[in-house]
Amino acid sequence: MGDDGAREVDEGADARDRAADARELQLDRQQQLQELQATRLDERAAALDAREALQLPDAATRAGQTAAAVRKSQATVAAARLVLADAEEQLQLDRLLLTRSDARDAREQADIDRQIADTSTAGA
Repeated sequence: MGDDGAREVDEGADARDRAADARELQLDRQQQLQELQATRLDERAAALDAREALQLPDAATRAGQTAAAVRKSQATVAAARLVLADAEEQLQLDRLLLTRSDARDAREQADIDRQIADTSTAGA
């Protein structure tokens, strides 16, 4: 079994080494592929994050926008209250003018009625 047995052992060892090298090469390729896929996923995630950041403002921006909307709403309410107060004041002034006008009309009518009564009694 001398040389033939040693040759067979060497060939078997060489075959195992080649198989191990092939497996190592295959594992390296799989690792490279996984790293490439991970890089692509990271790039996609970054792109999605960037797109989301453009569409959805951060919490500080949303808080600022909410505060601005609240201030605008409060200003609108204050303006409406001023308009309402002005309208109520105008209504009171109009009622006062109407009351004075009615009193003046009543005095004028009383004067007319007296003149008619005086003319009627003087003519009789």
